[in-house]
Amino acid sequence: MFNADGTGRREALTLANPKVAAGVAVSIQNPAGYQFADLADICVNTRLAAGAAGATRMDRPEWTAVNPFNGEIYITMTENPNRGNTGVSGNNIPNPALDAANSRYWRDTKGATSQGAAVANQRGNVNGHIVRIREDGDDAGALTFRWDIFLFAAQANADTPAEEANYQANVNLSGLSDANDLSKPDGCWFSSVTGILYIETDDNTFTDRSNAMLLAAIPGRYGDGGAVDVVSLPSGSPNQTVTSPVTIRTCAGRRQTEATLKRLLVAPRGAEITGVTETPDGQALFVNIQHPGENTGRAGAVPSSTALTPTTLAGPFESNWPGNAGYGPGGAGARPRSCTVVIRRTDGGVIGYDATKRMT
Repeated sequence: MFNADGTGRREALTLANPKVAAGVAVSIQNPAGYQFADLADICVNTRLAAGAAGATRMDRPEWTAVNPFNGEIYITMTENPNRGNTGVSGNNIPNPALDAANSRYWRDTKGATSQGAAVANQRGNVNGHIVRIREDGDDAGALTFRWDIFLFAAQANADTPAEEANYQANVNLSGLSDANDLSKPDGCWFSSVTGILYIETDDNTFTDRSNAMLLAAIPGRYGDGGAVDVVSLPSGSPNQTVTSPVTIRTCAGRRQTEATLKRLLVAPRGAEITGVTETPDGQALFVNIQHPGENTGRAGAVPSSTALTPTTLAGPFESNWPGNAGYGPGGAGARPRSCTVVIRRTDGGVIGYDATKRMT
């Protein structure tokens, strides 16, 4: 559970926890309620058990990684277009209001891309964020912890000049630039050699600016930022009956710079970056490129002239990766295929750091 003051606690999902043993209360969404029979039932219906225990409803958590050098935990929150909406989610749970750990909603427009037509109003938590946890006493068995938001994903600038001042104050809270802005952090993984945090994205929201990508970050430490009041305007709420701004105080990590967060590579169209590892000496990085050309044949899909990608739309496919890059048959007309890319430095050194131990 994430508390508004930056503290948190863990709840045991067992029948020894009275809140779990009490089960899910009768409601419009669960007219019969739900009682957990045993631990196996809890393991199968974990989301229901967490809800019964009072867990904070987060914005689509995907991956978790532990910093091997200080034990801090990083959790990606990919996005939530229904944060602050009325009604219920796809799994029949009431949509949650803004809270300290999920503190933003805003309006974003999207141009036409190979993933679909232009979208005038994307609302909610459009681009996601990454939460950082430090357990009390640096004890991995502790039931309490402190948290902050390591990274607020966002595009570097607002869609219109009129929105820019509010956008920089209340959306682009990590100070991202055109060199490191991102949407929908999905995977995250730490190098045990350098301590670099690699962030992988799986995106269909930001594709009028860029495709999914891999970024490298110097993680910093919990508490390297401070409290910030986030003002979300009514135009960003998925509940269009909202007429007043909503202010939420959250715990933010330090603002990023192009020295602490860098875009390492950009995927082909339609692809997701998912899965990364390295050799024990840190001199080779393995990166998975999953389902390139995923949107081939999608009704209404159109080519994008603005996506930052090494590929071009050719033939019947959204992407021709990796054939068009010279690493497979078919070239510019190749059927797209998933693959693993291997990255090495030209000088044979450790990926991510030069001889003076600065991220490069």
